[in-house]
Amino acid sequence: MSNPDAPLYLDQAAEYLSVSPKTIRRMISRGEVPAYRLAGTGRLRFLKKDLDALLVPVPTVARQGGGRA
Repeated sequence: MSNPDAPLYLDQAAEYLSVSPKTIRRMISRGEVPAYRLAGTGRLRFLKKDLDALLVPVPTVARQGGGRA
């Protein structure tokens, strides 16, 4: 069983957000998502809670007339 609090690697984080690893690297450069490195390994790691914070709900607009589109 995997630990839900375990850090994700770059490829895993990209897959989780359905973006490319290059996009994740850009987001790090812009300060949009924190990344961590384990001393001595150099591999980027991400906390799922930090990635979840990027997901925001899309507001919905009520349609007039109540009919289906």
